[in-house]
Amino acid sequence: MLKFLISLALIGLAFGLSICRADPLQQALQIQQQTNQQSRALQQEISRQDEKRQEMRAELAQLKVQQGQWSIYNHYLKKQGEDQLKRKQQLTHQLDELSTTRAELVPLMEQMISQLELFVQQDIPLHRQARLARVQLLSKMMGRSDLSIAEKYRQVSQAYQQELHYGNSVTTYQSAFKTPQGDMLQANYFHFGRLLLAVQTLDASRGWRWDAAKQRWIALENEQNDEIAQAIHSLKSQQPLSLLKLPLLAAPVIKEAS
Repeated sequence: MLKFLISLALIGLAFGLSICRADPLQQALQIQQQTNQQSRALQQEISRQDEKRQEMRAELAQLKVQQGQWSIYNHYLKKQGEDQLKRKQQLTHQLDELSTTRAELVPLMEQMISQLELFVQQDIPLHRQARLARVQLLSKMMGRSDLSIAEKYRQVSQAYQQELHYGNSVTTYQSAFKTPQGDMLQANYFHFGRLLLAVQTLDASRGWRWDAAKQRWIALENEQNDEIAQAIHSLKSQQPLSLLKLPLLAAPVIKEAS
């Protein structure tokens, strides 16, 4: 019995010693585990802080870029404002000049129309009635309030351009003609710029040319009449035109309007 009790005491003592030895190891393991957890948490915090620093650096760099861009844009706006102010000043100056130009342009156009009417009256009688009618329309146009100065000037210039065209063209056409004797008949007209205006009966038996100096029709000689007939035939058949023997005239002297 004594041996049994001694054995139990020894077993209890060994068990107690094993418990005493196990507690420090377990504590050490727990401390190590806690340390590892704290280290991981600290590393995670460091990583988060580092990411924030990187984001802040990126934002700062972006702000610097934007600041540079805004500086450039502000400089652009300043230059644009200066240019707009300059253009406004120029426009104001041009408007002042335009008012002066308009005041000068109206009497100039009136004079141009008067000169054009005198020119048509003294020029070769090529479409004279239609040309004089155009001049009358221009005179009426000047009194219209619904047309701008620019449009009026355009129409006057267009009339002058048409007169230039008459001086540079060579044409033939058929129209009524009143002979110097007062007879009315259909005839072929031949027009070579302002150097020659001739008319010939449809059978080419008679012909006349306009004398700019005398301001009247003069009968063509036989040879001249034949040349005019050949010229009219060449134009109608689109053949080359020979000008060597045409009775060309000197350009008329136009008197200035009083």
